[in-house]
Amino acid sequence: MKSRRFGSSRSLRAAALFALLPVIGASPAAASFSSCVAGLKEAAVRAGVSRSVASRALDIAQPDEKVLRLSEVQPEFKAPIWDYLGFLVDEQRVADGRAMMRQYDQILRAAERRFGVDHHVIAAVWGVETDYGREAGDNYLPHALATLVCEGGRRTNFWRRELIAALKLVDDGDLQLDELFGSWAGAFGQTQFIPSTYQRLAVDFDGDGRRDHVRSVADALGSTANYEALRLAAGRSLDDRGHGTARL
Repeated sequence: MKSRRFGSSRSLRAAALFALLPVIGASPAAASFSSCVAGLKEAAVRAGVSRSVASRALDIAQPDEKVLRLSEVQPEFKAPIWDYLGFLVDEQRVADGRAMMRQYDQILRAAERRFGVDHHVIAAVWGVETDYGREAGDNYLPHALATLVCEGGRRTNFWRRELIAALKLVDDGDLQLDELFGSWAGAFGQTQFIPSTYQRLAVDFDGDGRRDHVRSVADALGSTANYEALRLAAGRSLDDRGHGTARL
């Protein structure tokens, strides 16, 4: 009887040690990041995001090092203004813009009629932000934003709010998780809205029941016109509180 109890106790200790091996083997930094991400999942659920969406979106183990590098260098602040504008607007982009304006003339003019924003301005924003949808960013937003919350060291409340807003867009049926790709700072879609701005100002301009800036040109251009109309009415850019800048 004694030997059986001893053997059972030894087996339990071995099982407990085996269970602890992943934690023991993890570096302090990795354990800290995992703990932070777990907290973000719970925060998202408390904010109304389904546990399924939160778990799938934040199934990540390491911070995104590329996002951390990019967060230290923003070309619009580092480069001389004319160099930056020269990078964004060249003869090819102007020619492409004219072609896009011909192709999407009806949508652009409909947006102008509805929101009172010149259709040239709408097209110009589209071209500058993503080269007419061709360069919308390749960073997975949940990973990027979780990295900025847990490792970025600055503006953590802002990044957390944007992360939860992005997950709510999926939960509400506007987007799929595999459509949440954009800039390191969370801006995404054809005209680069951050998630909280998307929540407030995106419109379903093609009438399909979803506000989809990723695949729907009509939704992207209509929403851009809505944003610009409010910005012009306010006399400044709009952030998630109604002042500042809405796109990063």
